Amino acid sequence: MNVNCYPIPSGFSSLDRITGGLRPSELIIMTGRPAAGKSVLALNIAYNVAEDNDIPVAFFSMEMPAISIAKQLLQMAIGRYDKAEHIEWMQLQSALKHLAHAPLYVDDTRGLQVPDFRFKAERLVEQKKVRLLIIDDLQLFSYRELPGVDHKEKLDNLLLTLKDIAVSTGVPIIVCSQISRFDNRRIGNNCPDFSDLSDFDYFRKNADSLLLIHRYPYFENSNTTKLIIGKLRDKQLAETFAINLMFHDDILWFSEL
Repeated sequence: MNVNCYPIPSGFSSLDRITGGLRPSELIIMTGRPAAGKSVLALNIAYNVAEDNDIPVAFFSMEMPAISIAKQLLQMAIGRYDKAEHIEWMQLQSALKHLAHAPLYVDDTRGLQVPDFRFKAERLVEQKKVRLLIIDDLQLFSYRELPGVDHKEKLDNLLLTLKDIAVSTGVPIIVCSQISRFDNRRIGNNCPDFSDLSDFDYFRKNADSLLLIHRYPYFENSNTTKLIIGKLRDKQLAETFAINLMFHDDILWFSEL
């Protein structure tokens, strides 16, 4: 089923310059502390790809219902166009109508099983020509209980399966995952790092790219955000790269600084 698609622009030029865009068959893990903005950034990317580039995207939200996703997308669209000069109501209506017809498919199935995700993903790629899959978030996948299989083995199998789906469909998959623990000495203004992932070794082994989002300072009223790139497929990184973003909480939008 591999569609041999070329890289897709994320809508963030600094990120695309470093990564080469969202490349075919990639498994991309985006992690961060709770409320750091993973879900919003993932939805921003979905909006950029579907609305600005007319490329079909599927967004799997296992926590937020589809109606809430739709409201967030509407807030993004209105916020972007409302900041334009001399905006007319008819222009805004036209923009929202265009958004309604953007090729963005939302699935809000809770407790999604991996075989069900594979079936839906393959059908969307085949029938709707979807070229980007986004999952929010990894921890909400429902595992089938397997006697004698511990958490780490289940996680390893899950990541291997997601990578296999990315390869078999030929499209990139972005997966949001929450940092479940972090060093208390770094709480506050200090940025977490990838070692704060309790299952870091499994993410590093299975993912093609690792991204970490951090809003600085974390416990103060600031919307300055850092997106750290810790791994890239086919590239040996001597150091991590980071791009700076600004979060506009009124329109749920990230922009580059």
